[in-house]
Amino acid sequence: MSKKDIILYGLIGILLIVNVVSLNRMNSLQEQMQINEDLQNQIQNVEYSVQDITAQLDQKLTEFNQKQQWIQGEKYNVLQSNRKQHTIDVRLKWRLKDLQKGEEVLLLFREYDENQWTELEVTNENGLNYYVNHTFSLDENYETQVVAVSEEGKRSEDLLQLNFYEQMNQRMPTNAFVHQAGNGMFDINVDIENHLVTEFPLTANPEELKITSAKAKLLFNGQVLREINLLKDSEFLQHDNYLETLRYNNMLKLREEIGDEFGKVELHVTVEDGLGFTYETIGHSEK
Repeated sequence: MSKKDIILYGLIGILLIVNVVSLNRMNSLQEQMQINEDLQNQIQNVEYSVQDITAQLDQKLTEFNQKQQWIQGEKYNVLQSNRKQHTIDVRLKWRLKDLQKGEEVLLLFREYDENQWTELEVTNENGLNYYVNHTFSLDENYETQVVAVSEEGKRSEDLLQLNFYEQMNQRMPTNAFVHQAGNGMFDINVDIENHLVTEFPLTANPEELKITSAKAKLLFNGQVLREINLLKDSEFLQHDNYLETLRYNNMLKLREEIGDEFGKVELHVTVEDGLGFTYETIGHSEK
């Protein structure tokens, strides 16, 4: 065997040894990776278990606290709404945990920005179940509390927060924008979201809350320059069981009316639903 053959076989032997060592290391790494993956899965399972236990403890704590509260089972029913008076008739219902001898139950309510409480008589259904029917303004937010009064004193606990004004304000969010592009061009964008399901429903039939009219007025230097029927001319109008969406985008060419003049521009949007409630918005303007 020549010297070259010896060197060649030696190199081949070294390569074989290196390959064997590399394969062993790769197998070891794969085993370690599998172990790490199993550990990660175990850690995730522990995390899920901890989260589940925490959720169960929170639920039990909530149930325990509810059982300790004097007022239990509080809820409300909307009886009807009045568009002209902008009011809503509500029945507030609750159950008391206990009632001492001689205690008279009353309901108090007040507007959020008022200090004075208004007292209402309550109706006892049976046992410790009570209710009150009352007409509230949709232009206000209210807080309520139940009071038990006797010769020995009185005790009270908060009942429900009635955020009528906040809800009416947020029910029909409208984004309106007009941009004077020059040469008598106006870029107009209107996005309307009509929430058909709300905390205090104005009607039991959501169909009555759908948009029946949506109009915009483009004012130029205080004068009406163009009226737009958004409901008729919108490019996008869709609704599901919870939300109705209307989008309008258009570039109006009004050079014949105003020439190249720039002025004070306003975009007024008025939306009306099937109950006759109207929602008005003044859009943003930009030159």
